[in-house]
Amino acid sequence: MHDGYVSAAVIFDLFGTLTGFESQRDVQAASLADLLGVPVDALTGRLRETYDERARGGLGDIRDQVAMLARQSGSSPSALELDRAVELRMEGQWAVLQPRPGAVEVLAQLRARGLKIGVLSDCTDEIPILWPASAYADLVDVAVFSCVLGVRKPDQRTYAAVLTELRVEADHCFYVGDGGSSELSGAKTAGLRPILLKVVGEDHFRYDAELDWSGETVGSLGEVLSLVDASGLLDR
Repeated sequence: MHDGYVSAAVIFDLFGTLTGFESQRDVQAASLADLLGVPVDALTGRLRETYDERARGGLGDIRDQVAMLARQSGSSPSALELDRAVELRMEGQWAVLQPRPGAVEVLAQLRARGLKIGVLSDCTDEIPILWPASAYADLVDVAVFSCVLGVRKPDQRTYAAVLTELRVEADHCFYVGDGGSSELSGAKTAGLRPILLKVVGEDHFRYDAELDWSGETVGSLGEVLSLVDASGLLDR
């Protein structure tokens, strides 16, 4: 172990893992499409087609991105309409950002066990702005966002960034995610112990989903506590 590094950590994906309100994305898209006067299918398509660039921090600031999405969906909003569209986008992202039931308690219990907590998220520019006011901010030691870093999972630079900031070795670290962005394979390559969170009844859209994952799987975040306790990491 490198001098100064902590003994162990758990790194979490954010959306669909710590959060549990992915269905709000459909509500958000419908509200934004209604405001802009465009078909919701057109807007949803553009949101998905531009996600990779937006999640890497490209395509300008949030206002620039909303204006682009509006134009490409067939709308020419006024300055006031664009202001409201940006507000609506931020409100919608805040709704999606909310913790799934039990998430905050699991984070608190992991910290009480002496582990560091990291978050590694593929996300767009709204999230770093909203993060400080979120329920996670005081419980997470390090949060790395793709739109700030400029690369997305499973790029190995994402895992290296969060491990470096946490000051933890990869083989002393769990990675928990819902399997989007090929994140579990990426975590395994990086030397972390990857765990798929697969909650019964949840079947939300995920970019680059790992549909054939055959590694460790849990049905709730609470099960991560048992895995950590049984791992021996806390005894190192």
